[in-house]
Amino acid sequence: MDRDSPSVSADSSVSRRKLLQAGGGALAIVLAGCSGGGGDSGSGSTFSTPQANVIDESHYNPYNPGQFAELGITVDPLFQYNWFTGEYHGRIGEDLTIDGTTATLTLNPDMSWADGDPVVAEDLVTQFQLEAVIGKPIGNYFESVEALDETTIEMELTQEFNPEVFIDILNPDSGVVVKRDGAFADWLERFQEEDEDAVMEEWAGFQYQAGEHDPDTNGPYTIASAETNRWVLERNENYPIETNIDQREALIVSGDQEIGQLMSSERIDGRVLQAVEESVAETLPDWLNRIDIPIAEGLAPMWNMHDPVFAKREFRQAMAYLISREEIDRNINPRHTPTENVTGLTDSMADTWLDDSFVDSLNDYGMQSKPDVAEQKMQEAGFAKETGQWMDENGDPITVEWSSPPWPGGIGVGETLKATLSEFGIEYSSTTLEPPQFFSARTELDYDFGFNSLQGGPHPFFFAEDVLEAPTTEEAGIETEQVDLPPKGNADGELQSFDLQEMITRLAVETDEETLGDAVEDYVWYFNQELPYFQLTSAVAPSFIASHEWEIPDTEADVMGLLGPANELFRESEEGSDQALIQAKD
Repeated sequence: MDRDSPSVSADSSVSRRKLLQAGGGALAIVLAGCSGGGGDSGSGSTFSTPQANVIDESHYNPYNPGQFAELGITVDPLFQYNWFTGEYHGRIGEDLTIDGTTATLTLNPDMSWADGDPVVAEDLVTQFQLEAVIGKPIGNYFESVEALDETTIEMELTQEFNPEVFIDILNPDSGVVVKRDGAFADWLERFQEEDEDAVMEEWAGFQYQAGEHDPDTNGPYTIASAETNRWVLERNENYPIETNIDQREALIVSGDQEIGQLMSSERIDGRVLQAVEESVAETLPDWLNRIDIPIAEGLAPMWNMHDPVFAKREFRQAMAYLISREEIDRNINPRHTPTENVTGLTDSMADTWLDDSFVDSLNDYGMQSKPDVAEQKMQEAGFAKETGQWMDENGDPITVEWSSPPWPGGIGVGETLKATLSEFGIEYSSTTLEPPQFFSARTELDYDFGFNSLQGGPHPFFFAEDVLEAPTTEEAGIETEQVDLPPKGNADGELQSFDLQEMITRLAVETDEETLGDAVEDYVWYFNQELPYFQLTSAVAPSFIASHEWEIPDTEADVMGLLGPANELFRESEEGSDQALIQAKD
């Protein structure tokens, strides 16, 4: 998932493009915050959400993803991003400033663990150090980290960063989960004092209080009990924002079909992200409000670049011209829409960062199939068509095998490929594997053309990072150092060397809007010409929140851009109030 400078009041906010403040050589992130204080217990009401875990097999170690019970409301992040407004909202974090390579993180002094102990700087220092030693990305970005006092952390960074980028890097994916004297702190001590490789072997199986159902928590709710078919959560009485909704329950479900049934039968009050087929949407109660949040994600299948056919840029471009994005849209998950332009960004981010004249210079692969252009590109790649079948340079038939888990997006892409490639003269086959087998096969390069998502973040840097620095990048054989491309803005120009590492560094560091905009264009030009992924769609996160028994803000309100309202409204209050933006009706 998806924050107040010392001189800014708690409800202040700025647009995404205005997050930077200059002062004394420092760069500050200005955050939209939430205020609060404790309160009495409420009305005895229960707010219900679905949860796809088997309780007896679940645990609370987010660093061990198998059967991790991600309840979403028991721990807070440092900051939360609002996809409607481009603001960061303060959670455990209150302020971030960067001066050169020194970053200073200030914590909200009102935040506590469920046992009443304050969340302090030492907790975060311990978490950052643990994440560094177990190989999480944050360890690549700082040389040292220390607590200056209970609410102030100073980090010496490996390089300068744009604060818009570093605030997201700093924000732990799992939230703030490490308590200074808790189970995770014991592991850090072991890593520091014992043989690291031996400890790492034990760490791989650590499931953190599995069976006890009592992890360290600091969010609006804490775990009261784990029953056969649900988790029961109760209000954290030490949380600074109060709601009169005493309980939340996380109902155990088997999958999307059961979730749809529960939503239709009026058993679900909220869901952070749920794609709903039109036939199911028609059965939902009017009071179950859907908010479409434009997240940084989309379908972008990946090529195995070790294959000599897929390694040819002209072949990848031929496929981009050939495959109809409109047809893909008809066959896939309803939370996706076809990308208007192939930019390596979501459409909403492209609209923010790119001007029309630059977009007009890109290859226009189009929404509909362009078989004539695709055929021209195949010929440029050195391929020939014989008796209706495309042959490679060795005279062998060109084949494409599609590999995917049994998910709606993957199945829909496969259906489109089957019809289009066969008609075009390319032999097609497909393999459907359960997720563990699929991802294992992809790691072992046992695939031709595979299901994949392009995932970014609030800043274009994160899209470039996903393409050039994700674990799948090396597996797929994507060039990460330099490629030969036409000069920016002239697709027919003579090829010249394009430094990918210099490009991604500028995206991470630049703060000047014009210079940064030029770096974004460089990335988009690279993606549009090189096609490291086969970008097809932009996604929204359909988030559901009920209003029949709950007082909530207007569904068009800016606060609904926090992913998702079913959790975040419990963390938000009006200025000067300790009351959450969701309450049980009288």
